[in-house]
Amino acid sequence: MRSLGKRLEALEGRIGPPEDEGAEIRRRLMVATINEYSSLRWCGAHTHWIQDGGRVPIPPENKPAYHLGEGYTHRQLTELAIQRVWEREGLPEDLMEPWMEGFERFCERAGVDMEKVVSDGA
Repeated sequence: MRSLGKRLEALEGRIGPPEDEGAEIRRRLMVATINEYSSLRWCGAHTHWIQDGGRVPIPPENKPAYHLGEGYTHRQLTELAIQRVWEREGLPEDLMEPWMEGFERFCERAGVDMEKVVSDGA
């Protein structure tokens, strides 16, 4: 398996250098969407521990399950990530649907099964 740095370089190479202002905005949105998606995937995956006279587990906060319910798919998680980016950036809603479609095509080309269940509540 390649190192994280090499995988990031490969992913950034797929995005390509910005050719104009629009390309720079698309690149920034692509990076923000990928970061949000990975953040949502990570947040429910790890138990944290605090030391308070012993080890006390802090269960993970599964933000996607909170918003989507248990048994969500890659497509639903992707849509949630894009919605969160759009809200944070204050972008017009009419641009969200084409972005979702394009990002789903990007994921499918990368071999992601968009209908696969990410979390089944187990």
